[in-house]
Amino acid sequence: SDIPISGAAVYIQEPGAVARIAPLPRAGSKYSRTAMINAARAEILAPNAPNRAARMARVAIDSTTTDATGFFSFTAVTIPTDGKVLVSVEKDGYASYQELVTLGGGANASVDAALAEAAVTSAAGVESNPVTIAVNGTSSANAKMDLSIPAGSILDASGNPVTGDVKVEVAVADPSIDADRSVFPGSFAAATPGQDLNEAPETLESVAFAEITIRDAVTGEEYTTLDETAPATVKFKLPQDIQDGTTLNPDTGVAYVAGDTIPWWSYNEDLGVWEQEDADPATPAVLDDATVVSGADGLYVEAKVVHFTWWNGDYPLTRAYLNIHIVNDAGQPVPGVQVRAEGVSYNT
Repeated sequence: SDIPISGAAVYIQEPGAVARIAPLPRAGSKYSRTAMINAARAEILAPNAPNRAARMARVAIDSTTTDATGFFSFTAVTIPTDGKVLVSVEKDGYASYQELVTLGGGANASVDAALAEAAVTSAAGVESNPVTIAVNGTSSANAKMDLSIPAGSILDASGNPVTGDVKVEVAVADPSIDADRSVFPGSFAAATPGQDLNEAPETLESVAFAEITIRDAVTGEEYTTLDETAPATVKFKLPQDIQDGTTLNPDTGVAYVAGDTIPWWSYNEDLGVWEQEDADPATPAVLDDATVVSGADGLYVEAKVVHFTWWNGDYPLTRAYLNIHIVNDAGQPVPGVQVRAEGVSYNT
């Protein structure tokens, strides 16, 4: 349901602002460039971090919060040269939302941010206890996710194992349902490893997606990385149109079965693009896709992860272009109008 969300934090930034100051992955590291950038972003935006305002000023053009009606606005925004800005909306207990907006010509731009309510679970003594969670989607009975994190694997910003209790927030969605597609973050632009994330050439068709956020139960500090040698296991239930064979595997041309594979992607929260990741960090020489496995209630897609963000089982799409000309009643062009096409087998 469309319930206004008040008190959500809203940030506006130039894409790539964190990337310019984020550390690079170590040679041979299982952490992706996206993992390091997201970790740096989480540290900068930590609510209780020293000199948070000064840190934010390095990456955020402006920030605000939503009012009682869920409304927010920015005025007199400093527009980057290419006109592109990322608008991020975040609130505890909800999945984050991002949208890439192009500004220019003095026109207003609107962002209709939809936040999915997350399932929040407490986990005690994570240095010695594994974390095992099963989550259902908020919009679809079919959307489900299982998460398993080994004991001692969650790391803080300094790379040390986290001790004590954490909160795990998980929002899982079914991309075949309109309400769930509306919470999909950023654009559907994506890049394979080694490609410039600023020029992501692919467009994705989502099969299943979820956001995983882990915070310190006391301070609220966000933990984004895991011990490279002890990855978490993530399993998404595949949508009903895949379960019943309506949507076929594009690799085989027939219905999905256990043993099939699906490319695996994580979301770069600083650039608003998806990066293809290795679904099995134990074999770094091979870019493994996620694997389709059988569960008690249907097919799931399973992968190993060493960092947390939005995760997505996706296929790259063949691109097509529409040239849409919007005019008013007098036949004059209307600038700044948002146009969106929605469907299961295509995205905009």
